[in-house]
Order: sequence, then C-alpha cells, then structure tokens
Amino acid sequence: MPKIIGLEGMTVEEVNKEITKGAKFVIFPYCFSIIILTFKRSSEIHFIKAGENSLKKRLPFIFISFFLGWWGIP
Repeated sequence: MPKIIGLEGMTVEEVNKEITKGAKFVIFPYCFSIIILTFKRSSEIHFIKAGENSLKKRLPFIFISFFLGWWGIP
C-alpha cells in the first residue's frame, strides 16, 4: 500500500471531514534527464488539507524538473 504523506495521526473521520471541506490527494509529476535518457516520475501521494497551500510541497519537484529535466534529449 502506498504511503500517503500528510495523514500521519489522522483518523478516518478527520480525513473525511477535511475532504468535505475541500481537502485533496495530490501526486506531483517531475522529470529528470541523463543526457540521452529522460525519466518521468511521480511523487508519493500527498494529502493537502482544505485551505493549505500546496506550493511548499510542490517546490522540490518543480526544482528537480527545472534543473535536471529540461536539458535532456527526448
């Protein structure tokens, strides 16, 4: 079973309550290249609570794609 980041210590009822408020489960795509090989990957599943900004969780994957993924030969 995949690990879901952000659910630590939460009960099923708490998760359901957050989902009704607008929480969501998110996977962040990213890529990295090694000259002639480009790899497309996805992060683990993240639980984003209602009203929580996902930018802080998204930034590492943006940086990986920007610095390691843009220069490869597709």
